[in-house]
Amino acid sequence: MVFVGCKKNTTAPPKDPTKKPVAAKFGGKILTNDVKATTRVTEDNKWEAGDFIGIYMVKEGSRLTKDVKLANYKFQSNDKGAFEEITGAIYFPSGGEKVDFVAYHPFNSSLSQTQHTQFVEFGPQYSLKDMECLWASATGRSEESPEVNFEFKRLQSSARIIIVHGREVDKPSSATITLTSMPVKAVLDAVDGTLEVRDDVADLVIKDNQLYYFPPHKAENFKLRSMIIEVGAKKVVAPLEIDFESGKTHKISVFLSEDGHKADVIATLEPFERSQITLKPTMRVEKKL
Repeated sequence: MVFVGCKKNTTAPPKDPTKKPVAAKFGGKILTNDVKATTRVTEDNKWEAGDFIGIYMVKEGSRLTKDVKLANYKFQSNDKGAFEEITGAIYFPSGGEKVDFVAYHPFNSSLSQTQHTQFVEFGPQYSLKDMECLWASATGRSEESPEVNFEFKRLQSSARIIIVHGREVDKPSSATITLTSMPVKAVLDAVDGTLEVRDDVADLVIKDNQLYYFPPHKAENFKLRSMIIEVGAKKVVAPLEIDFESGKTHKISVFLSEDGHKADVIATLEPFERSQITLKPTMRVEKKL
């Protein structure tokens, strides 16, 4: 779930040019080998109809606030998987000036030129789509190079915890899992493309063998984390010593002893389950400064 506290940018968009602009076409893909599952793409590799992204145009090579040329233009995907402008069309600067484009999800209408960060809250009470942070950039674009291809990456981490009784992998689990002192808030910067964890923590009750999203963070900064596993009247505390990496899925297998009083933990990283997902087909950039 996303929250932000700021005032909306009220700067009027640039006027349309007097000459016919060069239209840039936006396309892209989600990079491979990252978070295990996505909620923003349908089975035919198109974004879900009604999804929103925001686009910034900035001075080439810069991510400074003062160099933002165009802020938080809203685009919406339709039922064919294309993105359509909502805020208005975008034109390239005149004279061959090169610019960079950055795109982010989830869209937040309160972001502006001077305020391009927002809070993202994590926890099992939220839908995965509300916590999925996607970001992409395309650098050095101009009228002479109108093809703009975004490569979206996921900024959050994810994990799936699997409880195994007596090392029998196929034995169903009836365990209750509590993750203690887990970070639950991060700050997404739409221009820099960073997702930085905050100090806010909570105990999270989750289900066995289900995917959950978390802010990326280092184990050394959250040393009180642990897993409490309860099976019937038995309870065991297992360590949680891994770093939660941005854009990765962690498979955490917890092997309970036959008496249910001991646990061994094995954690592995898993690649994204598809080789490539294409965000198609195009968006047009037609705003000239």
